[in-house]
Amino acid sequence: STFDNSCLPAISAGGNAYYVTHASFTNANAFDPGRAYTATIVVKDRASNGVTKNQAFTYDTTEPTTGIVQPTGSQPLNGLTTVTGTASDDFAVFGTSFSLRSLKNDRCFDPNTAFFTQNCPYWVATTSDSSANWTFSDGNINSRLGESNTWYVLLSRAADVAGKVAV
Repeated sequence: STFDNSCLPAISAGGNAYYVTHASFTNANAFDPGRAYTATIVVKDRASNGVTKNQAFTYDTTEPTTGIVQPTGSQPLNGLTTVTGTASDDFAVFGTSFSLRSLKNDRCFDPNTAFFTQNCPYWVATTSDSSANWTFSDGNINSRLGESNTWYVLLSRAADVAGKVAV
């Protein structure tokens, strides 16, 4: 929408935090996806001393995509120490993670304990390069996979800077 010089009242969120809301913020037709906008915040005290802050943002409605490169799907493994994958987004990927579930006990792998003890999905953060190719290495995965002759389910997850998540 166009700048209308209106002043929206701030609502206390507790402590020193405040927020504003307006019907146009949730109107699906108010913003064009992928377009850059600037929000201007003007704060004044009772003595009319003020400060203006501009914050640029891009309206993003597209979920990121994510995929697993290694291991390949439905293939028996004799060993696995590294899980790799890719992620992409029309704007920017914020973070990537994976979840590895054992079908023997229906629990997910926890790298902190090196066992399948967590409720699923349990998301393990990965490291990513600038192209959002992600990786996670842990020799304990290989040790635990060798203990049970069972199937495992591996999921990948990506989040973009707008908070959209894809699995």
